[in-house]
Amino acid sequence: MRTQGTVIALNGSRATVRCKRSSACDECHKKQDGECSVCSLMSHGSAFDTVAYNGIGAAVGDVVELTSDSRRMTLYAVLVFLLPLLCMIGGYYLGVALFSSTLGGACSAIASLFLAFLLIRIFSETCIKHRDDVRIVAVLTPVDTESTNQSEQ
Repeated sequence: MRTQGTVIALNGSRATVRCKRSSACDECHKKQDGECSVCSLMSHGSAFDTVAYNGIGAAVGDVVELTSDSRRMTLYAVLVFLLPLLCMIGGYYLGVALFSSTLGGACSAIASLFLAFLLIRIFSETCIKHRDDVRIVAVLTPVDTESTNQSEQ
């Protein structure tokens, strides 16, 4: 997958890049005033921030091209959607076996769902710190540092 964004912060070899959510929202039938109404409800509008490996030395303000491994992104999506479902099903049957009632199974399923989201949260926090699957591959418009320095003076 490829996308474009603007570097908004640097932290060592990592850069925080603000990207415009375009491919999913361009054809959306719920689009209002330039952005998808679903995206505006579910997130911060049509933009999102991501952390990318900055091996080419992009600077703050640069418009860059990002690439990510589609297989790994699919794995993340399966993890987020499938793990809670499997935990709920497993929790239900475990609860029924332990408590011999459907109420015990339902309570165990809900507890398993919360446990799944906690595990996903822990995994995502540790994974984001060490991941290099999103990479900056090109600087499309570099910031002109001389004109920026002259305008600041």
